[in-house]
Amino acid sequence: AQNKMRVVHHELYFGALGVAPGWLHRLALEPVQRLWWFGHGIARRQLVVATPDRGAGPRTMRILFLTPYFPPETSAAPARAWHFARALVRAGHSVRVVTGLPSHPSGIVPPQWRDKAGTLEVVEGIEVQRVWLYATPRKSPLGRLWNHLSFACTSLPAMLAGPRPDVVLVSTPPLFHGLSAWCAARWHGAALVDDCRDDWPF
Repeated sequence: AQNKMRVVHHELYFGALGVAPGWLHRLALEPVQRLWWFGHGIARRQLVVATPDRGAGPRTMRILFLTPYFPPETSAAPARAWHFARALVRAGHSVRVVTGLPSHPSGIVPPQWRDKAGTLEVVEGIEVQRVWLYATPRKSPLGRLWNHLSFACTSLPAMLAGPRPDVVLVSTPPLFHGLSAWCAARWHGAALVDDCRDDWPF
């Protein structure tokens, strides 16, 4: 007999659909909703697979985890990413994290980290690769946009390089690096899992 993998996934609810004006609903929210459910369906079809027989033991996976926030950054998002990666390693999986140079929430990269772009370190069994991103303490819309876009661009080459993963795991929002993760999953022929932490895409 075979067991199916237990797949834990987030359901996305677009609460704004019921209160948004009709024109905004048609032009913005409906396309985003369709795009989400299209990608969500692909991820579910790829991940609901059969495991080996009971006597073969649990299957371990090579997981590529893309997240813009990771320790030594502070706040809930880096802490959540850290515990997520550590739990996967403790479950027997191989985890490689691609993340940016630490700058959250101050918007300033500490001096000891400014020459660390492209470096790879191993922390408690987690491979952590840092890439450059635009960081600024000015919290303007343009600065935030450039920060998000720069990470999406610099993280993609790092994800395409290295061993082929079984799963590409990405934590969103922001939306832009989710597209980078999708490209990497397509390149490697891997399953894509979007850990969506907010129902608003930006």
